[in-house]
Amino acid sequence: MQTAFADHLDIARACESIGEIDLGEGIAAMGASLGLLAQELWIADLTAQEKCAHGRTNHVNHSGAFRK
Repeated sequence: MQTAFADHLDIARACESIGEIDLGEGIAAMGASLGLLAQELWIADLTAQEKCAHGRTNHVNHSGAFRK
């Protein structure tokens, strides 16, 4: 299941609330959410590179970032 990038803000806010009560749990939750975000960004980058390699778009540079 893919998480929408907007959901990461909600996760970060929840981690902040957890951190106010127990700093250790907050740090662990934030680390897990950053790992999730990194994985999703990596998948998005691979998808963009694959589209570019198959000639579906020419608006993606080598890093996967979209150009204007």
